[in-house]
Amino acid sequence: MIDIAVPKGNEEEFIKIAKRIGLKGLVFLYKHAPKNRIAEKDFRIYYGLFAECRNDLKQTRQFNLVVSNNYSLFSDRKVMVLLTNEEQQGRDHIHQRRSGLNETMCRDYKEKIFALSFSKVLLAKKKAAVFGRQQQNAMLFNKFKSKVIIASFATSPYELRAPRDLIAYCRCLGLQKSKEAMYLLENQLK
Repeated sequence: MIDIAVPKGNEEEFIKIAKRIGLKGLVFLYKHAPKNRIAEKDFRIYYGLFAECRNDLKQTRQFNLVVSNNYSLFSDRKVMVLLTNEEQQGRDHIHQRRSGLNETMCRDYKEKIFALSFSKVLLAKKKAAVFGRQQQNAMLFNKFKSKVIIASFATSPYELRAPRDLIAYCRCLGLQKSKEAMYLLENQLK
């Protein structure tokens, strides 16, 4: 399995921990092109761009993966993965949560990949609210048979999680294709 991490100059530490917990590779997510690229013999390393606006999409040639949490960029063909936005402010509605996703988006972007972040729950102040919003999104993914990946999106090496932990988390969310959610990213990067 390949996981996604957001390093801050500590790529070697991420690789060391990732090997220890049984990951086959990592995608390092950056807002700008990294200055040095790391090469490992027995460990796969990919580079991803976290696009926040249209100007960021100009530098996509240097990256293997383009991730965005900006829904207006998701219609662009360069953006492959949409990171769901469960941290919205405000109270949830009675019959629906403010999960940042709706049925229209799931229907319109069926060919795209949606991503759930484990670190959002891990670092959230209101963990139950974020978990509930991710459950709402999982229900929509199941209903529309959307492509989903689960990744840690770790900002520190100790936020990385083993593959079996992320599969168990998918089951807790209610995702029907929990194992497929783990290996979809790996298949996409080949």
